[in-house]
Amino acid sequence: MAVYKFKVRDESGRLKSGEIEASSTDNAAEKLVDSGFIVIELSEIKQNVLDLDIGERFQRIKQKEMVFFYIQLATLINSGVNLVESIIALEEQIENAKLAKILGVVRKDILSGVSFSDSLKKFPDVFSNLVVNLIEAGEAGGMLDEVLERIAKFSENDQKTISKVKSAMTYPIIMILVATSVVAFLLTFVFPKFVGVFKKMGGALPLPTAFLLKISNFLIGNFWVLIFSIIVFFILSRYFVKKTKTGSHLFDLTMLNLPLVGDLTVKANVSRMCKTLGVLTENGVPIINAMEISRKLMDNEILASIIENAADRISEGESFSEVLKKEKYFPPMVVKMINVGEKTGNLAKMLVKVGDFYDLEVEMTIETMLSLLEPILIVSMGVVMGFIAISMFLPMFDMIKLIKQ
Repeated sequence: MAVYKFKVRDESGRLKSGEIEASSTDNAAEKLVDSGFIVIELSEIKQNVLDLDIGERFQRIKQKEMVFFYIQLATLINSGVNLVESIIALEEQIENAKLAKILGVVRKDILSGVSFSDSLKKFPDVFSNLVVNLIEAGEAGGMLDEVLERIAKFSENDQKTISKVKSAMTYPIIMILVATSVVAFLLTFVFPKFVGVFKKMGGALPLPTAFLLKISNFLIGNFWVLIFSIIVFFILSRYFVKKTKTGSHLFDLTMLNLPLVGDLTVKANVSRMCKTLGVLTENGVPIINAMEISRKLMDNEILASIIENAADRISEGESFSEVLKKEKYFPPMVVKMINVGEKTGNLAKMLVKVGDFYDLEVEMTIETMLSLLEPILIVSMGVVMGFIAISMFLPMFDMIKLIKQ
């Protein structure tokens, strides 16, 4: 049971405050109203529900572990094992100590009368809004096993996409790090010594060599200042983007308007929005509530605000497709397919199909970006290394002339 802090007025109008135990916010409000109070404020008191040691506090729960958890829980429930026994079985076999302790709390909550979904709400970092709302719908409709299978599939697809991006980006990142290290080594150690030998022979430095020498001297003289400045720049940039509305808006707007990146951003968010809406509405969640959950799961605030405005306009009587048709960022095909789904009464299934289609589009866009990135990196490295080589060889020709003289 959760503990809630309240402020109420009694029948005489006097203000009172205190704490109350209840299974949910609605349950707490209902108890207070039944006692003859008018509720003014009601908020849950966040308690430290997990007894974790130092190592467990910093332990990560991987997405792959959550996928296995959902699949195994769905399998157990589908086999006729009740929810509590299923959680006990998983609690005993899960290797991640932090997740096992979370399941222990969930098990105790269920035994004390708290619903499965309400218990999961205590751990928003582990169980997203999408998961909690789907499980709530599954509990209400008596189809918890089906919902868990859907969650597992949804999470698995997300994990596959993330893994593909990470594995595909490994090679370019290694190339950039190696190239940067080589260039820095050449400019700070090799090049100055080479030029020093040439200067002793009394020759004038060629223009490319003199230019590169200035860069080399600047790097050597300001190396730690540059490192510190780069670190500070990234910290301030991250703060500006993550903690300020202006920075967040500018970053999201830039991401939407960059070549290829903007296309990828739209497709990734459309895929997530459509699949979330489709799965939620198919399991009985009202479209307005489903849109609110979908909005929270989108990683671009500009697109999220479009969905928020769309929910308001749908509640006023407009159709989903008509609302999206007026927004420039949503592809016409998405609008057309949603329109067809609305007319045929199969909006939920159509949304899932759109989400699946744009999953493939995201994969293709990522592959296109990476196929372009690799040659761009190779050419850029070639230009930089070629310029350094020319700058080093030009004085050698002059040295040969000086020796002949």
